[in-house]
Amino acid sequence: GILSLDEQATRCLSVLSSLSRLSSAPLLHIIFLHHQLQHLITRYCVKPNIKMVRFFMKFRCLAFTLLFRHITSTLTNTTCDDDEYFKYERDKKKDCKQWVANDPATRCMLEWNGMLVEEHCPTTCDLMMHTRGCGSGGLGVMVEKCVDGEWAEVVCILEPICTKGCDYLDKEERASKLRSAIENVSDINQLKDFGSSRYLALQWIASQDGKRLCPGDETLFQRYILALLFFHMGGEGWLLKNLEYMNPNSECEWFGVVCENGYVIELNFQEINLTGEIPSEIGSLRTLEKIALDGNFIEGKIPESIGNLTYLTHLDLDRNLITGVIPDSIFQLEKLEWLDIDSNRLQGTLSYKVATFSSLQLLSLFNNTFSGTIPKSLSKMYSLRKFFQV
Repeated sequence: GILSLDEQATRCLSVLSSLSRLSSAPLLHIIFLHHQLQHLITRYCVKPNIKMVRFFMKFRCLAFTLLFRHITSTLTNTTCDDDEYFKYERDKKKDCKQWVANDPATRCMLEWNGMLVEEHCPTTCDLMMHTRGCGSGGLGVMVEKCVDGEWAEVVCILEPICTKGCDYLDKEERASKLRSAIENVSDINQLKDFGSSRYLALQWIASQDGKRLCPGDETLFQRYILALLFFHMGGEGWLLKNLEYMNPNSECEWFGVVCENGYVIELNFQEINLTGEIPSEIGSLRTLEKIALDGNFIEGKIPESIGNLTYLTHLDLDRNLITGVIPDSIFQLEKLEWLDIDSNRLQGTLSYKVATFSSLQLLSLFNNTFSGTIPKSLSKMYSLRKFFQV
């Protein structure tokens, strides 16, 4: 049922009281709960409500206590070196006197526990100020800190994280700029082809994706390509649970995706009912180290763009319906250790260039329609441990 105002206030106070018993509490939780209670009072309390005012005063006292504890704990534990969240400066006493967010915080849609909390954006943006090195372009999310009951200098924090850095663009202009950016990896005509997988992936990024990426975001291409895999390879029929893929979370949290430092390094989509062809755009995921798409219903050819993946060590495409020949570009993958393409409909001959795989340990080719003889250069592949060819 719907909670009354008093019940909502009591619940907020109970949560904050619990947090106050902890040695440390997430600063974002303090800010979020404070905004929630303040929102209740300013929006619904037309007549003075003593109980609500008392709750709010207690709430602020607890909030300041937690904020002070957060600040002092951070300052006493740091060595004044750069870390994941803050950049510190030394003064003559070697104290850390300024906190500066290490990552850009120039956008305005709060994320809290993975949930978008848009109603608090105006408050956050009003507190944005120019500071030295605080976020991209000298912008950062600023909040005041209270020490011993007195207001002190502002602090630039990483939380709350803003996620809409191109709100100055209207819907059409943002979509146009996104398309211009994505033209670097996909053909412009296909992006304009209504109903094509490229068009659908672009429209999802521009209109439906809760991540609200901007044209210049570093992860735009990889998120678009992962969305393209969904639309291009029968995503509606994938054997996944609801919302495991194509959700507002980071693409690094999607099913089958493994990242390192925010960039995709593995695609593990074994036996989930992939259909259609592998899109050529996969070659633009330059950080990929492993592709495992075995046990599906993939058709078409292995794209030539696979040769762009210079960090690739594992390529596992066995038990599919792939046709054509092994593309020459695949022999550019000097770090490849595992090439498993058996049980497909591949044809042609095995090139002498296979010897260029200086790190290859497994080569599995059986159950295809290859012709010709095994190249003599294969005998010089000293790293090869397993070779399956029938």
